[in-house]
Amino acid sequence: MTNDEALAITERASKILFDKGNQPVQFEISMALTVGLIGQLQLSFRHPDNNGPTRQTLERFVLDLIEQIDP
Repeated sequence: MTNDEALAITERASKILFDKGNQPVQFEISMALTVGLIGQLQLSFRHPDNNGPTRQTLERFVLDLIEQIDP
């Protein structure tokens, strides 16, 4: 499988996964884990090839988390 084929499969899968019709999942995590998760996701956003729909969805998720924990 070529890199372009793998990328196309990943993009199709992420569109299905993040389709607006999917049911939300609720979970609880500690503040320490939340800060660690935000940090790791922000580092992944710096990768130059990380620019697909998954990144955009997770970037919004991180911004929402930051708004909720920032007093």
